[in-house]
Amino acid sequence: MKKIVVGIDGSRNSFDSYKCAATLFKDEDIALTALFVRDERKTQIPFIYSGAAYDIAYERLYIPIDPQLQNIFKKINEDNKIFAEKCLKMCKNIKIGNNVEYNGTVLEGDPSEVLMNYTKDSDLLVLGQRGENAEYAKELIGSVSEDLIRKSLIPVLICPGDYIKTDRILIVYEQSTSSKNALDFYINELSRENRELTILMKGHFDETSTSIDKKIKNLKKGGKEITVEHCHGSLSHRALEIMETGIIDMFVLGSHGTHKLTEYLLGSVTVHIIRKSSLPVFIVH
Repeated sequence: MKKIVVGIDGSRNSFDSYKCAATLFKDEDIALTALFVRDERKTQIPFIYSGAAYDIAYERLYIPIDPQLQNIFKKINEDNKIFAEKCLKMCKNIKIGNNVEYNGTVLEGDPSEVLMNYTKDSDLLVLGQRGENAEYAKELIGSVSEDLIRKSLIPVLICPGDYIKTDRILIVYEQSTSSKNALDFYINELSRENRELTILMKGHFDETSTSIDKKIKNLKKGGKEITVEHCHGSLSHRALEIMETGIIDMFVLGSHGTHKLTEYLLGSVTVHIIRKSSLPVFIVH
């Protein structure tokens, strides 16, 4: 990992995600950026138009903004800028590793689009499980987080809290391209700090084992304790059952299953796990 970006929106979950990233990568030489996106939908004055239905050309007439409304939005903008700087100051005061370089950045626009564009050349995007408007909706993911989980071209780490361990990891393996990438991501980025790995596979043993058998053997040679379980029912249900036993610390998941379009429209195994997970979740595309 070289460049890691954490999305900050002022919610408790976003600060937890920053602490999560700072803890996970405290011993690595990285640049950690706290990025606060000022949502333009909340700070820009809406344009007001009027048009007459009987007008053949239906010409729209711009209605000048009321001075009092202008003052209200000016105050909103000023307060939002102050709030953004306070959030970044809070991140700066959080203890990080000696080799970690801190950066704080404020940008304006649509949060999903800004984060997508800003992280194109990054190695990891870290987000809170729930956003500023989902504090009490325990079954919901923040809208920005869910959007980026589906669209981001780089791995995404979703953190439900500020505490993180990587001793015991569960990978959900669906034979999809992103599931294979998730296993490779674990091998290349996480296996050094990990002792125990559980691979939850979909399908029959003979159908799924041959494609990753060599990788599993190499991991075992490296001293990893590996458990392979084959699931013929709901992968998400079984993965959450394993989580409840307390024998894992983190999930590593592919962003989509074997039917990418269907998963996008109906909600994937990954999204279902994230909604209910009390553990950090790496999503790999």
